[in-house]
Amino acid sequence: IQCLQQNVSEVNSQYSVQLSQYQSIITTLETELQNMKASLEQLQIKYTVLLELKPRLESEIAEYRRLLEGEAYEQKKAVIIKQVAEEVEEQKPHIEKRVRTIVEQLVNGKVVSSSVDTQVQTIQ
Repeated sequence: IQCLQQNVSEVNSQYSVQLSQYQSIITTLETELQNMKASLEQLQIKYTVLLELKPRLESEIAEYRRLLEGEAYEQKKAVIIKQVAEEVEEQKPHIEKRVRTIVEQLVNGKVVSSSVDTQVQTIQ
């Protein structure tokens, strides 16, 4: 009987050591879990801030693009040359051919400068 009691005592001792080791592991894992929860909450707060910031940044980027495209469009100048050929019979006894050249410089679809040159040729 004494031998059995000693075996029971040794087994209790071994299980007690194992139990304390498992308890230590559980405590460590619970601490890690709490740290991870705190870290996750901080990340969630940062994510929320970034989500609120995103539309404002997208709007600002769109505005800069619009401004850049507008400036690029303004820098493109268009020169339109129109030639108008007219044959005019006036009160004079001769016929004239007039060629009118109109040069218009456009910026953003608006006339910035314009010049007219008329050449007169006598046909008779």
